Amino acid sequence: MLKFYALRVQHDLLSSTVNGRYFIVTDGRWIAGYNEERYTSSLFGTGAACINVGDSLSPTDLDVWVKAHVQTLLTDALCNNQVLYAARRDAAEMAETIDGSHDVDWFLQTDHHALSRVVHALWRRLWIEDTGYQSRNRREERVITLVDNFMARTRRAYSTEAPPALMAHYKGDDFSQRTYRAIRTGRKFVSAFVRDSIISQDFDTNDLIYKLRSLFNIRSHLVSTKALARYEELGFGEIVKCECGHLEEQSDTHTVRNDTWCSNCFNEDAVHVEDVDEYWSRDDAYYHESDDLYYSYEDRSNDDDDDEDDGEPHDLMGYSTNVLRHIEADKSIQSSKFGNFTMGVELEMCAGSRSSVDDAVADVRTRLGEDYIICKSDGSLPSDGFEIVTAPRGLDEHIRRFKAWDVRPTYRAWNAKQCGLHVHVDSRAFTPMTLGKFLMFINADCNADFIRSLAGRHPKMDDQARSYCAAEDQDVITDPLKAVKGKGANRYRMVNVTNMDQGELTRLGLNWRRYDTSGRKFNTVELRIFRASLKKERLLAQIEFAHAAVMFVRAASYRDLTEGSFKGWLAKSHVLYPHLAAWYEVVPKKKANPNVAAVVAADETVA
Repeated sequence: MLKFYALRVQHDLLSSTVNGRYFIVTDGRWIAGYNEERYTSSLFGTGAACINVGDSLSPTDLDVWVKAHVQTLLTDALCNNQVLYAARRDAAEMAETIDGSHDVDWFLQTDHHALSRVVHALWRRLWIEDTGYQSRNRREERVITLVDNFMARTRRAYSTEAPPALMAHYKGDDFSQRTYRAIRTGRKFVSAFVRDSIISQDFDTNDLIYKLRSLFNIRSHLVSTKALARYEELGFGEIVKCECGHLEEQSDTHTVRNDTWCSNCFNEDAVHVEDVDEYWSRDDAYYHESDDLYYSYEDRSNDDDDDEDDGEPHDLMGYSTNVLRHIEADKSIQSSKFGNFTMGVELEMCAGSRSSVDDAVADVRTRLGEDYIICKSDGSLPSDGFEIVTAPRGLDEHIRRFKAWDVRPTYRAWNAKQCGLHVHVDSRAFTPMTLGKFLMFINADCNADFIRSLAGRHPKMDDQARSYCAAEDQDVITDPLKAVKGKGANRYRMVNVTNMDQGELTRLGLNWRRYDTSGRKFNTVELRIFRASLKKERLLAQIEFAHAAVMFVRAASYRDLTEGSFKGWLAKSHVLYPHLAAWYEVVPKKKANPNVAAVVAADETVA
């Protein structure tokens, strides 16, 4: 908001061009003055001076600074003809006569011509700096035009005699003449584009969205849901109206607290809320500085009782607990895109009853190893559920630990239906090409049956799986590059890549702008396809599958990522993946020992 001051400068030792009546204007950051009698700015210079006191000033602070600045200018002007102390004295006396501060209304009633000159002086410097590529004369012409237009609008706003503006009533709303003309023109452009697309049979959805946004950003109701449905029938992709106020192709939308958001708004304003494992608006969530994450509740990291990570590792820990704060990764394995790599396993299970959770946590940590896992709570599980989280370790250690685990018969995972097994693969194990082939292999429709036989669920056949591990669209997995570029940004996918930071997303060829890159990132590619099971044959085979799938896509052609090729490759590598090879029966089974009674885990009775 502009503030104005008046000042009379009169001193025998000042030149005639400096003496006179000044109008001073400031916007709280820049200040300029104009001699209304002499038509000059000699005292204030040709440009606008910056107020280096802060981004925002109270009215009192602003008045004090203006007087101080004027006193400094007058002191400098008088020093040529006076000693310093006398110059300061006389300058202070004149500065005290400043009349202000006033608003635009006061200034308009005082002198319209002076206002035009003062505003010109205030903004001239800034405008010239912003348009340095233009010629000097052209710059000044544009500045004068800008000021004149500003003056005309201001006079109309403060004039009681101005006639009411003519408005156009269109689709239940009122528009100015200029806006209405823009709407009409925009609708013609959209109609012409759709007509040309039908003639050429080239339906570019992105171009249509771009043209519709020019209308949509004026008023949201100008693009109706019926029109969008008609565009889809013609051959364009599915375009939706997002709750954030923008148009977006359906495949690029995101869910934020059950609302649909476009990619731009999602990347700018949505954050992952750790304790509920959902995306919320940044304004609705609470940022916790202690771990650089967002939660649904206020940060109480300074309260000893509420600090989740301060608990002992043998306790049930909070959902956001970082396993690496308590257990070290296997440093002997340096994950690489050609060699071995580490993995982390997350196994969700139920203790059997709510009262036995603490006992189950202590038992699991004792049997699997307190140097290997922690146990965390998870709001998506039943009341007696918890999550086993391992440190990043090599495949051999994961198999050894889980194979030796003596599972209590009261524990449940498979029959709980809500439990899953997630395997995090170090992202350094991938190149853009191998990640693309990995996405194709896991998501291909032709592989759904054989993956489901081990995973226990698949989004193509199981409704529950679509909520936790949705598949990618088949039209984006035709080749590795397209699979990477078209990868969905939702974390609840069969392959989740939202755990990577911007640098790693860029290295792997993913469009990082589609992903939430805020908060702590672990740089892993998460395989979420498995339904959790405590049956050792399936559990060990699932863990081996995650490792084997990465090694397979490194060797296979992207045109041959099929069940037959995988089983043929597995038959040659069965020594490395014995439980997986036995599950798919690609090597002869050993004869059963008739002296050993068969034991079936209580958790799962059906393979």
